[in-house]
Amino acid sequence: MHIQNISIKKILFILLALTSSINILASDNALFGRMIGNLPAKYDGDTSFPWANSPASKGGTLTLGTYVPFDTVNPYTVKGIPATLFSPISCTPVFEALACSGIDETFSMYGRIALRWEEAQDKLSSTYYINPKAKFSDGKQITADDVVFTFDIVRSTKGNPNSANYFNDIKRVIKLNDHTVKFEYTKINPELTLIIGQQGILPKHIYNQGDFTRDFTNKAIGSGPYLLVRFEPGQYLEFQKNPDYWGNDEPFSKGKYNYDKIAVKAFKDPTVHLQGFFAEEFDIHQVNSARQWAVEISGNLVEKNYILKLEIPSPGNKGIQGFVMNTRKDVFKEPLVREALALSLDFGSMNKTLFYNQYFANESYFTNSDFAATGLPSEEELKILEPLNSNIPEAVFTSPMGNSLGDKMTLRQRLGRAKQLIEQAGYKIDDGVYEDSQGQELSFSILINNSIWQRIADPYVQDLKRLGIQARIDLVDPSIYEQRVRNFDYDMVVAVIPQSDSLGNEQLDFFGSDAAKTPGSRNYAGVSSDAVDELIDRIIKADSRDELMVASKAMDRILWYSYYLVPHWYSKFSRLAIWNKLDLPTIIPSKVNPTIFLIEYGWVDKNKENALNQAKSSNNTLPDSNINGVIN
Repeated sequence: MHIQNISIKKILFILLALTSSINILASDNALFGRMIGNLPAKYDGDTSFPWANSPASKGGTLTLGTYVPFDTVNPYTVKGIPATLFSPISCTPVFEALACSGIDETFSMYGRIALRWEEAQDKLSSTYYINPKAKFSDGKQITADDVVFTFDIVRSTKGNPNSANYFNDIKRVIKLNDHTVKFEYTKINPELTLIIGQQGILPKHIYNQGDFTRDFTNKAIGSGPYLLVRFEPGQYLEFQKNPDYWGNDEPFSKGKYNYDKIAVKAFKDPTVHLQGFFAEEFDIHQVNSARQWAVEISGNLVEKNYILKLEIPSPGNKGIQGFVMNTRKDVFKEPLVREALALSLDFGSMNKTLFYNQYFANESYFTNSDFAATGLPSEEELKILEPLNSNIPEAVFTSPMGNSLGDKMTLRQRLGRAKQLIEQAGYKIDDGVYEDSQGQELSFSILINNSIWQRIADPYVQDLKRLGIQARIDLVDPSIYEQRVRNFDYDMVVAVIPQSDSLGNEQLDFFGSDAAKTPGSRNYAGVSSDAVDELIDRIIKADSRDELMVASKAMDRILWYSYYLVPHWYSKFSRLAIWNKLDLPTIIPSKVNPTIFLIEYGWVDKNKENALNQAKSSNNTLPDSNINGVIN
């Protein structure tokens, strides 16, 4: 862990609860909250959350930065790129859901638009009861009509195909009365009652007219605590706190939504984005580049405590990241070729020369979690794997997991083994380049959208050329990149497949055969496997966490040894740089996205802001930072 100075250490101690004065709230990893909708949650929904008990200052502006070229505030359509802070699920500043996720629990939901919900005894339906206090920002009461309209439209061709897949097991949505909605299911899906609660609710009287996509171009009307007051596509967003927000006096609002304004500025690329942060054009920068963290977030602004660097331990399921091979393309149809390409990445050298030894190699699709397969299959795994034997790689049964690909092999050994695999696949060298029996070169492109990835992809491309494979980098504008990825118009692409601590329906979107044919899905590799489909079904229907773990480990093995991607790396920390004018509660949940937590529960400290401005004007160093009175 790198601690830049004492000032940073104080904040870090708060975030890590390393002082005796801070109460950290540990998640119960054994919680299997998705089994039933009414499983008792960790906290009493009628009182405020423990981390909201610190008095927070109200007012001020929080400014965020992005280089994603957003062009819509519609999170529910596949057309366009949704703006920052607009998400299709759970609660956002503008669009609220029936219920909001607990931020330090495996999978629990707390009522927001819904007062409560219940699941039928046969688990084939659930009923949600709408809070009669809940209103949209224009003053209209939220009714069952709005809920039915929302689910009808997001599951239709007007919505994003991801949403349709996510809610595929909903047979119909029925209005029982103005404040009660019943969801009927096509089959038992233990997770469905809770994920229904995550869907943001739209006002029917606003969005049932005209073109659903175009209606969102310049307006966003929901029931959340903020109003969208300014939207410049690709450039700027501004949210204003709604003084008439229906939930202002509710327990879930205590200590939350403290900024008068939240602004979002867009920058054309990562370099300009970083320059904007140093110019204090925005306040929080979550750093994803190892070099940027080690080298570029430095200098006078950091030394004088104007900018604070936080390395926050990040526990939980890391999923997987990699160069994903699009198996819809002929060049990647052969598993032996895919294995060779996966072996040819020299992570060890890259970690030393490019990443300052900040990363760890991926060794699972569920890295750093209980769902990751280790060793050879257990008896429980074999019971579900053996009937699938003819449809899965032999290595699933014979090769242990728990190590990175090519572990303990030198690059020379990796490339030697890759050469053998390519020749087994029927390729032969001609003038230093591999060709198939038809004289077609073994070549492909890697689609990227910024120069940071070009620097990382270059060494891989050079090693492939040494091997006799013609790989090239295709650097395109972010807006073009988004459209090409949505339409699977690439050979190889950098992708992150995020995972949670409660696997479920999202696996259909990541690895399901239907998603492989659905533009806009996150099945980037085009995984289309009866065996994987069956294991996804087992994951969704699991009646216990033990069953869930067995099914996930079995699927992990199949995915890993099918070589759909070139595995990358992960970090055990979230890296955050912030301007030294923000403050945080003294109680911090143990599992939290630090940026989201700062947005929802942080605030601008006027004294710190004044001190920062005075120090900058006089070029003085700020004293050690004092976050909410906690001093190390």
